[in-house]
Amino acid sequence: MRLLHLLIVIVLLAVSVQAAAAVDVAVTGFADTRASYTMGDTDAFGFAFHSSRVIFGARLAPWISSVIQFGTNPGSTEVGLGTATVNLNSVGEGTKMSLAMGRFPVPMGLASGWYLSPNNAFAYQPSVTEFGIGSRNGGWSDVGAMGTMQADMFRLQAYVVQGNMPNTRIIAANNPLNPNKGIAVGARAVFTPIDGLGIGLSYCLNGRQAHAAATDPDPDENNNKSIIAGDISWALGPATLSFEYLAWMPHFTFDERKDVWFAQFEFDLAKVAGIPVTPGVRYDHISGSVLSTAALPDAESGSALTIQAYYKFEKYLRIGLSFRTESGTSATPPDDVITLQVLGMF
Repeated sequence: MRLLHLLIVIVLLAVSVQAAAAVDVAVTGFADTRASYTMGDTDAFGFAFHSSRVIFGARLAPWISSVIQFGTNPGSTEVGLGTATVNLNSVGEGTKMSLAMGRFPVPMGLASGWYLSPNNAFAYQPSVTEFGIGSRNGGWSDVGAMGTMQADMFRLQAYVVQGNMPNTRIIAANNPLNPNKGIAVGARAVFTPIDGLGIGLSYCLNGRQAHAAATDPDPDENNNKSIIAGDISWALGPATLSFEYLAWMPHFTFDERKDVWFAQFEFDLAKVAGIPVTPGVRYDHISGSVLSTAALPDAESGSALTIQAYYKFEKYLRIGLSFRTESGTSATPPDDVITLQVLGMF
């Protein structure tokens, strides 16, 4: 599999070099640095380089494009490959169609478009990413192929990927071999009946990986699972409302679901007062079935509340201040955190 990754990178780099002579070539990126003050039994203050990306994009022809991202993820200073795709795009008027091959963010829900800091209005990822997909910051990117169809009021994406979802809390809590590596297939559809309103539905079937009985305490529980997500986003003037519900269904049974959801509100003061400040609030809910671990065998549901505002200097700099408090999301009482985010973009 490493050889496959290497071949993909070599091909994409070659495509990008050839694209240097094309007219439509773009290089963008960002760097996200933070200072946090943790309030609790052990008060602490610290700085952290959160994440970064350099994104190379090129259009070789009206029907061929390429995108490659390199950068660092939270908690690491190692530079690695983020996403890398070769895209075949339809041309002409009417319905647009494309095929992406390589490594890309898997479109599982509304928040799957918020993995990178500039796309997320908050400093923290929502619960559907942290507890549902299983990554506090990095999200789920995978190697495979994805087709997209875009019409006036409808967008459909269908994909097949390796299934390397980072979630170990839900699907492998009792399995040290982490059986979330197997082919995953899924789709996401978004309906936009009016400008500013998007209604989305996502589904994914995560594949089976065999294990020796001696090392798999519950092979039935830790094999095939399906994931569903429903979301809505409504931008109405300066206000934007967003909601997403995501559930894992062991044995394809909704009654046995392990679910999370969030709701958030943003208000762009620039649209009403000419002030480039956007305050917002987000509430996250995590069910007890998701939080149940060896440390919390009978966990009740947990929640998190985030209040934030950011100031944006044109399109190059965003400075945000947020307060986050959690309840019932860990074995020890979580601390409240104040975070200053400085996000530079180019």
